[in-house]
Amino acid sequence: MKRTLCACVVLSGLIAVLIVVPVSCDDARDTTTLGKALLGHWKNTVPGTNADIYYSPTEATFDARGGGKPSTISYKISQENEAQSWLMAQYTSSAEPLKISFSKDRNTITVYPTEMPELLRYKYVDSKQKP
Repeated sequence: MKRTLCACVVLSGLIAVLIVVPVSCDDARDTTTLGKALLGHWKNTVPGTNADIYYSPTEATFDARGGGKPSTISYKISQENEAQSWLMAQYTSSAEPLKISFSKDRNTITVYPTEMPELLRYKYVDSKQKP
């Protein structure tokens, strides 16, 4: 009886580990290139702002937290500089590409908008590519 109970407990523990481990590895982020590191959900960290960006391979979706409908804009990466950790993203809505620079760990980005004087800073949240 004790042996059967012990076997059930061990088996239950193994099943729990097998279920939890793959789920926790699901959000493994590929940062091998800047273009791949850009993909996912980014939260604006500039005080007084409340916009998130969701990057998919071809679209950026801008979502104002707490209201409004998200807007999606197509983009393509026109240039990547791995050594200096920045890329240029050409949005269809803009004449000039935007420079996006990454921190060393690729968990924060700084966006240099051409039409606005201030910089935008974002922190990586998760791998979601749409709100």
